[in-house]
Amino acid sequence: MRKGFYIVIILVAPVIFSSACNNKEKYPYAIRDFKSKYRPYLEEAVSKNLVGYDSCIRFIKEKLSDEELLKLSNSEHPTLRALALEELTDRKSADQFNIIKNHLDDTAIVVKDMGEFGVKFTTVSDNMIMETDFRDSAEMQKVIELVMAEHIYLSSAYSILIRLNSNAKYYPVIAEMTKRERSYEEISDALYALAGYKKRSDIPYIKEKLSSSLLLKESFGLTQEFPDSSYFPLLEKYARRLYGTIYSRPYQEIFYNQQEALHFFNTVASYKNERSAHILSGFLHRGLVLELRDTNLFRNGINDAIIANPCPEYLPMIKELSGYISKKKKDSIENLKQQFDVPYERDTTKYEVRIIWPRNSWR
Repeated sequence: MRKGFYIVIILVAPVIFSSACNNKEKYPYAIRDFKSKYRPYLEEAVSKNLVGYDSCIRFIKEKLSDEELLKLSNSEHPTLRALALEELTDRKSADQFNIIKNHLDDTAIVVKDMGEFGVKFTTVSDNMIMETDFRDSAEMQKVIELVMAEHIYLSSAYSILIRLNSNAKYYPVIAEMTKRERSYEEISDALYALAGYKKRSDIPYIKEKLSSSLLLKESFGLTQEFPDSSYFPLLEKYARRLYGTIYSRPYQEIFYNQQEALHFFNTVASYKNERSAHILSGFLHRGLVLELRDTNLFRNGINDAIIANPCPEYLPMIKELSGYISKKKKDSIENLKQQFDVPYERDTTKYEVRIIWPRNSWR
């Protein structure tokens, strides 16, 4: 047993040593290679191990020249590389595209300060792209093409997908990206892009992937923008889970599910049939019976959803909700009244709900 252990060490050690040497060659600069007046700030940044916004980091970004930041972008410390690249891509004096191109393969993990949202583990390259304010669309397009051709392993590759506009040349790449072991959010972005090609042959595969309730939760936009009747059983199943979550928990736990519920109402309403009316009516009536403190919020959420997706099946709910409709929705209701001859009362509520679909970090 001991002999086998030694053999493993002998075999693995050269690989580890070779990897360390290659990393040293690629990122050769130590803190001692910089001017003495900068070293305390660089050492402090490394000791904190956080890509953030404090006075130490401000000093590094403001005082180092372009040449010194380029050198720092090849530091042996990933945190220093990330800080240097954030500043370099923002400077008009630097070659933004070539800086990004030369560092897209930097997949070392750093800790990013996200302010009130805590911290986030990300790669140096993903952080660089996230923090880049591209100077023009042509520069951005060049980076997008480079990422999609050589770096689809990056998280940024998934956030890019919304900008590809179903370009045929990317279809095989996107199909492959949906099969990778990634976060629910990233797979949702890939499935959304795949659905955008509107190929009937992809629907069974997409439905199978969406059978996970966590993935479906991230994909309401897909089922709404690219609707298909085969997705609806998944929405019905999800409705039962969400129904129990909202109405079986104390008020303080319900807040977490508000936006989830509002997105879900809007998605279901877009199907405009008896089954969607049944789901929405179930949430509406149960909420009115319980008289939860969230009642007006959910009333308005259902109201917004059915006003945005008018159909005869929603008429009973429109009439029932007429006393709770926002004044800002008055024109919409007037149109519905003329279309379906539905009476309505003046609004008594003070809430307005907006459905927002944030999907992209590229600027």
